[in-house]
Amino acid sequence: MNGENLKKLLKKHNLTQNELAEKLTAYGYRNGHGIKTAAISKYALGQRKMTAEFIEAVLKVLGETDANVLISDEPIEVQRIRITGSVSCGLPINDVYECQDEFTYIPLSQNKSNLKAARANGDSMFPIIEDGDIIIYDTDSSKPRHGDLVVYTYNNEIACKIFVEKKDVGVIEFKPVNQSDSFKTTTFRIDIDDIDDLKIYKVVKIQKTPNNPKSNLKLVNEN
Repeated sequence: MNGENLKKLLKKHNLTQNELAEKLTAYGYRNGHGIKTAAISKYALGQRKMTAEFIEAVLKVLGETDANVLISDEPIEVQRIRITGSVSCGLPINDVYECQDEFTYIPLSQNKSNLKAARANGDSMFPIIEDGDIIIYDTDSSKPRHGDLVVYTYNNEIACKIFVEKKDVGVIEFKPVNQSDSFKTTTFRIDIDDIDDLKIYKVVKIQKTPNNPKSNLKLVNEN
């Protein structure tokens, strides 16, 4: 990985390595552990190979949409996925495909043709998922497990919840994480005639929105 590309990107955004480290830490890089300036220096000097996670985070915090700004001179190790519309984290919303010129990135090793990405709309899954976060989910036919975080569609509506299976009473539930009275559990009996119209997809990754104002205000108990 050519560290010169990282240097050029820092110059473009008028940032020091220390300032980039601060932005990545605020973004929640490495599950909130952040990154030291010394590690960024090694990337810039070409002494260490940039990881897909690092590349993804840098693109996010700097608002870049093309991974080639970092990896143009070597084989691409990240794959981009188009963000197509929204997934409700509140009341179900219409499942409408929206063609947008907005992409997100994942490690090439994780890429599958059946992965989709959409933005979270609402606060029912807070604090796991916040309004504006990117939800990446797998649309293959694998059966979800009890307790999985899933995206489900039914009657042209799409939402994200925790999948709860109650086999003893023939019921499946989709539960919000946020326990506010504003958010309700959605319940289906497995013997209803149109149960096959219910599609359930496992969430494989959540990409957090950097410096999310709504999240910041929640932390200080402000609206």
